[in-house]
Amino acid sequence: MKKIFASLLILAVVLMLSVSIAFAQTPTPAAPVTPTPAPLTVPGALATAAAVVVGYFVTQGLKSFSQLLAKYKALSWINIQGWGSWITAFVVSGLLFYANKALGFIPLGDTPITAMILTFLTQVVSTNGLHYALTRPAATLTKG
Repeated sequence: MKKIFASLLILAVVLMLSVSIAFAQTPTPAAPVTPTPAPLTVPGALATAAAVVVGYFVTQGLKSFSQLLAKYKALSWINIQGWGSWITAFVVSGLLFYANKALGFIPLGDTPITAMILTFLTQVVSTNGLHYALTRPAATLTKG
């Protein structure tokens, strides 16, 4: 039985290689291409801040949803532990996907100013987080 599976595996590999070689085309020399600017995307720090905010709201929403489920004995079989990270990843990836798609509609002439605005927004969000971390009372920093 092992010999049959091994020979089928070898046959599949040989068929895939032979088909890819048979249908391969020789590349034609390409015309010179003018470089296009890189597409705009959401900056990494802004994406991280969005992930933190969405994570907070998802956590709070799941917490209140679990408290609501605890009130009803008929729904006590529903367990939502561990769903927070999955829902957060789903929402954040969808949010960033559509934000990057929306940035793709910006005309090429307006990309420098848009990049500057996004950088400024990233700096404001980052500085606000740093300001909050530095101005919190020392007691909240040591509580852990």
